[in-house]
Amino acid sequence: MGNFDTAHLKSKLRKTKPTEKSIAETTAFIIKFRKYHTKSIDTWLYCIRKAKAEDKLTILYVINHTLQESIRQKPGLAKLFSKRLENVICHLGCDKKLQSDETLIRKVKHVLQIWEDRNVLKPSKVEELRSIFEDKEKRKRILKKMKAGEKKRDMKAKESKERVRHKSEDGKVIPESYDGTPDEGDPELSDRDLYAQENVEQKKLKIPKSTPEKVKKGRHQWPKSRQFAPKPVKNQLGFINVPNYQNS
Repeated sequence: MGNFDTAHLKSKLRKTKPTEKSIAETTAFIIKFRKYHTKSIDTWLYCIRKAKAEDKLTILYVINHTLQESIRQKPGLAKLFSKRLENVICHLGCDKKLQSDETLIRKVKHVLQIWEDRNVLKPSKVEELRSIFEDKEKRKRILKKMKAGEKKRDMKAKESKERVRHKSEDGKVIPESYDGTPDEGDPELSDRDLYAQENVEQKKLKIPKSTPEKVKKGRHQWPKSRQFAPKPVKNQLGFINVPNYQNS
């Protein structure tokens, strides 16, 4: 199946052309690695923020195709990719060149209408996205939240780099912050994430296949058919009665 690479997805999004074939290829890559849907969303948000007006519209087409293909392939998969659509529409609305071109505005509104007509999203959700695209004040509030979220993520990344790991007496690795204060550890994972993480960790383990111990055969051993035969018993005269299995 290969490995997911954020840089590879960025390259694919930048090279995607506004054609059905090109959009379908990029969509197939995103759905193939649906396990990394959070990274995919972060990547197309990054690309749509940096791209030109025409390229932003192409990325919107990729998102649209991804949502519709997700509904066809697996119910509930579209909910994973529909997160943070407000940020996507906000970046489109903040582009001055896009807002000055009536053709591009009409194409964005056409995508939103498709989501409503084909029940890709709830009508209330589509109406909210329309208002974000048209209302400048709403876009300002969303941009403020995005900047605050980016600051928070940067702080967490900085703290994780400064974190020192040490071993306790019993050999277990305990996370510890740079100032010596014990860390609370990783956040609790959901059942789905935990199951996926367990599969990944299980593949990393290289456990050799267990081989049965070979038993050396010798004269001192009983035949297979007599493995559980009774032991020889002494009689009254002191002679040992050994069962004769040849005549039995």
